[in-house]
Amino acid sequence: MANRLFLIFFLLLIGPLHLVAQDSPTGKNKAAPDTKDLHNEITAGVNLNTNGGLIGGVTVQYAVQKTSKDFLTFNFEAVNVKNFREMRWTSTLTGSFYIPRKVNYLFSLRPSLGWKRILFSKYPEDGVRLSAHFAGGISIGILKPYYIDYREGNTVQIVAYDPEIHSLSQIAGSGGFFNGFDQMKVRPGINLRAALDLELGKFESNLSGIEAGAEFEAFASRMPIYATGDKDPFFFASVFVVMYFGNRL
Repeated sequence: MANRLFLIFFLLLIGPLHLVAQDSPTGKNKAAPDTKDLHNEITAGVNLNTNGGLIGGVTVQYAVQKTSKDFLTFNFEAVNVKNFREMRWTSTLTGSFYIPRKVNYLFSLRPSLGWKRILFSKYPEDGVRLSAHFAGGISIGILKPYYIDYREGNTVQIVAYDPEIHSLSQIAGSGGFFNGFDQMKVRPGINLRAALDLELGKFESNLSGIEAGAEFEAFASRMPIYATGDKDPFFFASVFVVMYFGNRL
């Protein structure tokens, strides 16, 4: 059901863009910036998405303006991918928090190449600009074991969590984020995204805005994040919002 909702959102997002992006009857987009005044842009922002919790990660983008309406974009994202079932529980032994059945963190590094087209612009009067942005590239998935503090007798050990052998009643809390980096595994994948970008900046050199859209990611192998008894997923879809700031170069 979730994947169907994402597909519907994706179709609703890209469906109107063909109509909006059409040139005016005169064959010119009068609202677009003048071709003699092209600028490159660099931005950085915070990524909030349905797979990453409150703050899913960070995004950096370098956009090279090719025409009055078109940009070539070079993008990089680093996000934390979670299972939607993840919930923090409180240990009955210590009152500390942990996540039952979580077996790995999944971090996704996403370098990608994209194309951005200005649909509506009022430069330089008030700085409002609406663009369509499409991008795709490779994904570098990094799996890191999830550690817990586990009580055995009178001692508490920091161990990689295995829900098949570790009793919930003996878990004293999370084992700390910095354990397990020496056991990380890398998995390759690909990603594709479609978004609408609303720039709100009102200064000639500075810019800020919001980008919202849908992102789809597939890995070459299944990614064990959360033990559910079902097959681990290799495909992930999410809706995202990026709040960014940057400069026009």
